[in-house]
Amino acid sequence: ILVYGPPPTSGTRDAFVELGIEAGARKFPTLDAIRSANEKLFKQRVDKLREDGGWIDAGENDNAIVATLTKTPGAMGVFGYSFLEENADKVKGATVNGVRPTASAITDGSYPLSRSLFIYVKKSMIGVTPGLREFVQEYVS
Repeated sequence: ILVYGPPPTSGTRDAFVELGIEAGARKFPTLDAIRSANEKLFKQRVDKLREDGGWIDAGENDNAIVATLTKTPGAMGVFGYSFLEENADKVKGATVNGVRPTASAITDGSYPLSRSLFIYVKKSMIGVTPGLREFVQEYVS
């Protein structure tokens, strides 16, 4: 299986490692014992992705990952939900622990490979920066 995903500089990759790789590793008693005793050692052991060609850093262009998946049978890709939604006619989301990646499963936190996204805004800039109030209102709606 080939997995196409974002590079080490990507927040999406960080989330995949934390929510997928580390969470999966914790299910193994020996690895979970290492984590309990020494978090740094645990991360050194499990956070490193394969370097034998199984994981391919595909860059930050999620459209390119989708295009590659359509040409590579059996391959998987790691990218944001919006690209899954936009390309539902070309790719299928991965069910994890019996949960499909849907908007409601992501919103309610039941899809294991999803996370909340936070934005921080200086209150003093609302009303000063054009469109900021509308952006925040749209984001939280």
